[in-house]
Amino acid sequence: MHTSEVFSRLKKVLLIEFGLEEDEIKLELSFVADLNADHFVLVEFMLELEYEFGITLQVEEMEQLATVADALALLEERVSQQH
Repeated sequence: MHTSEVFSRLKKVLLIEFGLEEDEIKLELSFVADLNADHFVLVEFMLELEYEFGITLQVEEMEQLATVADALALLEERVSQQH
């Protein structure tokens, strides 16, 4: 799966989970500072990513994610491991 497809699917989850408009999604967007996400929101986000990508993520991994770019990098790594 190419980076553009991973990012497109990540954006889909961000739109739903955080109620964003597509033009608001930037790689440098911070989950905590910009989106005011707390632990519970991030866990829900993680569950949606698992469902969307058919992968399993650890809570510890999600706690390390500060930005959309971090999430994209993690997803690319995980998706590439599937193939």
